[in-house]
Order: sequence, then C-alpha cells, then structure tokens
Amino acid sequence: MNSKIEKTLAGLLTLCVVIGLAGCSPYIDNSQVDNIVVFPAADEDKEPQLLGMETQPVISYTGKEQLPGVLVSQVGYSKTGDKWVIFRGSRLPEEFHILDRETGKVVYTGVIEVEALDETEEASVRELVGYGDFTGFQTEGNYYIECDYIGRSYHFQIKDQLYTSLMEELLKTLDDRPILQAEQGKTVTEAEIIAQCRNISGLLLAVELFPNAQMNKVNGLENKTPDVLEYATEQVAALTAFQDAETGGLGSASAWYCATLAKFSYSYQKYDSTFATKCLQAADKAWKYIDSDPDVVQEAERFYAAAELYRATGKYRYHAVAKELGGKLLPDTQNESLTYGGITYISTKWNLDKNMCNTFIKDLMNQAEVISLESKDATYMSKALVTEGQTQKLFQQMLVMSVVDYIITNQEYAYAIERHHLYLGGRNEEGNSFLNYEVCDTLSQADILSNPEYFGRYFLMLSEIKSHE
Repeated sequence: MNSKIEKTLAGLLTLCVVIGLAGCSPYIDNSQVDNIVVFPAADEDKEPQLLGMETQPVISYTGKEQLPGVLVSQVGYSKTGDKWVIFRGSRLPEEFHILDRETGKVVYTGVIEVEALDETEEASVRELVGYGDFTGFQTEGNYYIECDYIGRSYHFQIKDQLYTSLMEELLKTLDDRPILQAEQGKTVTEAEIIAQCRNISGLLLAVELFPNAQMNKVNGLENKTPDVLEYATEQVAALTAFQDAETGGLGSASAWYCATLAKFSYSYQKYDSTFATKCLQAADKAWKYIDSDPDVVQEAERFYAAAELYRATGKYRYHAVAKELGGKLLPDTQNESLTYGGITYISTKWNLDKNMCNTFIKDLMNQAEVISLESKDATYMSKALVTEGQTQKLFQQMLVMSVVDYIITNQEYAYAIERHHLYLGGRNEEGNSFLNYEVCDTLSQADILSNPEYFGRYFLMLSEIKSHE
C-alpha cells in the first residue's frame, strides 16, 4: 500500500478516535483507550445497526482499583500490645494523626518511617511503604488514622482484653456453623470429610495446648466442657454416620477420620467416657480398613493415624507403623498431617524413638525461627500473602509457631503470631479484613472463618494469642 495512503488512513483513524472520545466523561483517561469496551448488540445473529449521531454511545470503562493507603487492623489492637500502622503511596508525609471516631479530635501524633519501596506488577508504578508505631498510645476507644497525601484509615478499636472479646465473638458463631451431613439429592464427598477432620484436629489441639484460653459459658449455661469442645463433639458425632458399617472405611478420608476420632477419644475421655470409647473403636475399625489397603491413603496421613492410635492405646502395632513412616517422612513441618502426627508422637507418654523426636523438634524450632525473621522483614509483616493464594501456607506457619511458642514460650514468637493476626485483620496488601465478612471483598466466596480447612488452625492461633492476655 502507498505510504501516503497509509498516513492518510492513520490520520483519519486518529481523528475519528479523537472525535469519538470528545464527548466522553472527563473521568475517562484517554491514555487508557485500550480498556474501553463497546458492548455488542443484544441479538448477535443480526448485523450491527449504525446509530445516528444523536444517539448516546454505550461505553464501559474500568479504572485501576484504588487500594487503601493507610492500613490498620480493623479488628483492633490490644491495649498493651504492639501497635503498628502501614502507609503506602507515591508520596508519604513525615507524621500521622490518630483521631477519636466520635469527636474527630486528634488524640495522638506519631512519626512515619519510610523503610521500603513496593514495586507492583507494573514496573512503572512504584509505591513507598512506611510504618508508624503507636504502641505507647494505650487509651481505650474507637479511632481512625489520618495523614497528608494519602487520607485516612478504616476505623479500629484499642481495647483491654481484646482477644478475649474476639474469642467470645467467634464462639457465638459456632451454633450457626453447619454440621456436615448429606443433603437431599447430594452426597458428602471424601474431600469434605477430610476438611472437617482438619478443622476438628486444630480445635482439639487448641484445647490441649491452651486450656486456660478456652471459654465454656459463651453458648448456653456454664459447665465443665469448653464451648469449642462441645462443637467438636457434634461434628465428630456427625462424621461417624459416614463410616462404612462393614469395612470401617471412608475411602481416601479414612486416615484423617481415624486420626481425628482417636485424638478426640482421649481429649473427651474425662467428659464422657462412653462416647469417647465408641470413637476410639470407630478409629480402630477405620485403621483395619487402612491396614488392609495402605495405598488408599497417603503415607503422611497414615503416620498421623498411627501416631494418634498409639498415643490413645499404647499398642505396639501402631507404634511400629508410626516409627517406620515417621523415620522416612519426618521432618516436614510444611505438611499438615505430618505436623499433627509429629506433635502427637512427641506428646505420647509411651516409649518413643528419641532420634525421630529430636529430628522433628529441631525442624519445628528451625521453621519457627525462619517464620519469625521473615515476618519482621516482610512488607506487611507476613511472608505468606492470602491474596496470592497462600492461605494454606499462612495457617500452616501459624500451627508451627503456636506449637513452638507453647513448648518454649518465646515472646518474639508470640509477637510474630499476633503480627499475622493483625495482617488478617486488615494490615495487608488489599487493606481488607479477612476476619470481617462485611468488609472483606477478596475472599467473599470463601471466607476464612467459614472454611473448615482453616478454621481449626485459626482458632489455635487465636487461643495462643489469648493465652498471653
């Protein structure tokens, strides 16, 4: 094609674009023309009709999502705990102000320390990241933070016994949590059974390690059984309905089921020995199914089941399997079933393989130190980012941290766990509270607190933090 013709066509095309956009909203950025979408005609079988000049053009434009620039924990801060706020923007001021939510008056002024440069996916877009420490401000109340250039934060509270209050609110939701059961026209999947077993395993470990953090009067009358254990009992009772009456199996969920019911049996023994014994018998029956076809479940899950049955009964046949598999698989504290199994094994009062115990404990300690150091250096004080699909990793890390803090009571590890809780509460890359259904958008289809895969370990994490109040 002739170069002059090409230039003429290009000029006409440019002119058409300019004319077409001349009547557009002033909020449309002409540099983002590629993002403008003209909706097709409703009837795609017909030729598109040419609209007259007087017709309103139908234009859809989606701008770049605006993320909050002042990040706080929307679930609040403990009165005597560490209190940090994160700032991000192309320009950061030197100071920030805390304002009373009711009066709008400034009650505290702090300094912003710029420490990082956060690069987004677009290489041309860079944000400064700064931090503000207001640990010294300990007046209870409801507040928000404001600063020049980037605006204000969501509201938050400072409260004494904050985590006791959060635990109470969480326990109030237990009655609303569905019991796993087959609905009309549907069957419960093995994956759903495993998810519920993972949930119960975390809850039982929380009750065992942090009994003083548990509450037994939030739901109903006060009694001797912690509320969360009563909830676990209902879930366990429902699970028993899915066990095959003849074989004792539940397919690929058999090992998780076996381990969970064995763990429940000794956890619940002092509350109801009859039901606890029935659960142990169900676990043993599931084990016979696994033992007849070990390949039906993963080796790590079979180790967890063997370790729990050994702790519950002291029988050598379970220990033999636990030693064989543990010696081959441990250490791997990034694997959930192996971690639960290892914790159970080192907690057993019967004879143990000391080398295996030492290997597992050493890896626990090493991982806790790595997690603690990484969270200090991470932009949002958590290396695992929920919005990048690392929710499983985050809660597995908190399982490790909670157990290690129980073993050695390290204050820095306790701070690291709390930092991750504040991350979930809104001090994160999205500025959303993943612990608040009304605020959270990113996880609206799979909220953390309603997901059994995460709920048990979240409860363990919250129990560890509450145990320090």
